Amino acid sequence: MIRGVAGIGKSSLAAKACEKLKGSHNAYWHQIRPWDTRPSVLAGIGEFLAAIGRPGLRAVLARGEAARADSVLRDDLLGAPCVLVFDDAHEAIPEVLDLLRFLKDAIADAPDARARKRLATIAKKLGGHPLFVELLRSAPARGIAAPSLTDVRRFIEEEIYTELSEGERRMMKTAALYAVPFPREAAFVDPSLSHDVFLALTTKSLIRPMGEDAFGVHDTIRDFFTSILTESERKTLGPAAIEQLLRIADVADASKDFVAALNALSNALELATSRERHASLSERLGDAYERLGDLPAAMAAYAEAMRHVDEPESLARLHRKVATTLQVRGENARAAVEIEAGFKALDERASVERGRLNLQAGRVAAARRTGRWRGTVGRPRWRRSGRWVTRRAKRRPCSSSVRPRSAPPAPDRTKRSGTSSARSRRSGPKGTRSSRSA
Repeated sequence: MIRGVAGIGKSSLAAKACEKLKGSHNAYWHQIRPWDTRPSVLAGIGEFLAAIGRPGLRAVLARGEAARADSVLRDDLLGAPCVLVFDDAHEAIPEVLDLLRFLKDAIADAPDARARKRLATIAKKLGGHPLFVELLRSAPARGIAAPSLTDVRRFIEEEIYTELSEGERRMMKTAALYAVPFPREAAFVDPSLSHDVFLALTTKSLIRPMGEDAFGVHDTIRDFFTSILTESERKTLGPAAIEQLLRIADVADASKDFVAALNALSNALELATSRERHASLSERLGDAYERLGDLPAAMAAYAEAMRHVDEPESLARLHRKVATTLQVRGENARAAVEIEAGFKALDERASVERGRLNLQAGRVAAARRTGRWRGTVGRPRWRRSGRWVTRRAKRRPCSSSVRPRSAPPAPDRTKRSGTSSARSRRSGPKGTRSSRSA
């Protein structure tokens, strides 16, 4: 009930509340007039409830059973996702006021309201753990053992997991593999699972909406379900989850959300079991770090990928990427070493990667010519055969602020003497010529 003098904004406040509830609740707004009667107000409420799937009140009024209206109205309102607003209640006649009081009491006595009060008391006793309270609210309506009320994990195991169907358990084991928000279809790795299973898990707050088209699992729940996964279940569910995470990363990359892509790739790397998968995911993770500008993390990811790679072309590609990262940081000497390692991995194989290494080598050579050289590694010399040969520099490498300069050319004394003679001839008295000229 909103009280206040006329014009203070009671109606505006109620309208704002309805706007906030839009999408989750159906709103019924009725402006009370002096000519409203109890039957007319009940008829309006009945039509509204029938429109949202609660036709009980409208049916009894149509049959002329007004005496049953109160009890049926109470039942129709129970759990209905709606909000009722009666504006200008001061205009109501006594019988309409009695109806409004009945509605207020019916809502106050609803089970949800009483449960909210009890949950507040329980939450205070349990330290206010929000997940604990949410799971407790969705737990089966039976007696709960007192010891399980002191530990969230024990509560999940004894009161939640034991009540799940086999399909719900399989879907939760799949959903628990995702440490990032995932689309609905990512939970259906097992084709035998139905949409009803997914809805049941969201109702029990085990899978929760996270935005418009994404869902997630609380870390505590994830930890429990991943801890009970068998090795065979990991091998079965893991590859499918990795493919879903790669799709999530691709979508994030396309929308320039590089942080989300990085999180999805990190999640996928945790699930990798084979050397090939570990190598490819580490390389993609390095690319993601590089796009974010975290060059040390990118180099660490590329180095991790090298530990799982034997194929020459892949190894050369990783060395090239490390060289590129080093060059961005201005460490061209170390970049030259990585390029040399890339050529060494290829040996004499014909490969497109050789051309890319040549291009990177040209950039490093250009950096040398401009004096942008850092590090103590010997400078490289480029041969026509396309191989790098490093040698120890005889001179101290120039810093980026000190560029090498060439020595001035030696003077040509013959030309200088000839120039002096010409000058002396030109400097003679006016109108005279030297004997040689004559």
